[in-house]
Amino acid sequence: MELIDRTVRGFLDELASESPAPGGGSAAALACAAGASLACMVGKLTVGKKKFLALPDAERSAFIGAAASFEPLRDHFVRAIDEDARSFDAVMDAFRLPKATDAETSVRNVAVANAYRGAIAVPMKTAERAAAGISRLATILRNANRSCLSDLGSAALLLSAGLAGAVMNVEINLSGIPVEAERDDYREKALGFMKLREEAERIVAAIRQA
Repeated sequence: MELIDRTVRGFLDELASESPAPGGGSAAALACAAGASLACMVGKLTVGKKKFLALPDAERSAFIGAAASFEPLRDHFVRAIDEDARSFDAVMDAFRLPKATDAETSVRNVAVANAYRGAIAVPMKTAERAAAGISRLATILRNANRSCLSDLGSAALLLSAGLAGAVMNVEINLSGIPVEAERDDYREKALGFMKLREEAERIVAAIRQA
């Protein structure tokens, strides 16, 4: 059974078990999925309101576009919950390859490095999409239904936490990449995504002051 098809309790029980996967990467994707879902909800609770319908066309269009963009983001995060667990399983499989001879060791080393690249790719995409989501929250906040601002704030916090968790999973897997320049490229990209956490903080601060 896919992780996403389990009950909430079943998934949390799996996270709490002795199994190394699912782990932090799947949990980060889940946090992002929850944040994206809340952003979708805020959009749906806004577009039919009289105050929203009275806005200029450009304002309504910008809001609808930003809110609608969270639907595909949400789908990605949901898929990433299982993808992250599978990518870690691939790393474990690579480590189980034989290494009795130099040839076997060489094959194993290549397989391990490639598996680590896969384990980095999934949380990196999670972080990238979380950053993209955070960047659209200000457009939603500008005309959001005031009664659900706390939900939008929660979306910002969840996306920010999921982004940070995803980046941490990128960083922990860099040890499996043998090329320093490649490790540096991953770090630089992850750092760029992390800067969007400041935008999430600004959204939360604006909501608290509203």
